[in-house]
Amino acid sequence: MKPCASLTRITIMILSATLLLTCLSACQAANKSSWNKNYAIVVSKAAYSDSGWAEVVNNLKAKYNAKVFVYDFPNIESVRKQLSDYMP
Repeated sequence: MKPCASLTRITIMILSATLLLTCLSACQAANKSSWNKNYAIVVSKAAYSDSGWAEVVNNLKAKYNAKVFVYDFPNIESVRKQLSDYMP
């Protein structure tokens, strides 16, 4: 794998994790009413197979009682139906 491609993947994973944490924080802050608290974590198979990212995902899963949806990069659409059915 080229160093540039590897750096791009790492950057995408970091940005995805940052977005996820931001969304979870925003949802938690906004959730002062009777909204159903279903949390979902959408993660690529490559990121989830990395022990560091797996630890992050598993900690978030435990903290928020979240359901994890794993997809093969770049086919994020593969979890769309399951995510829609779960309705986080």
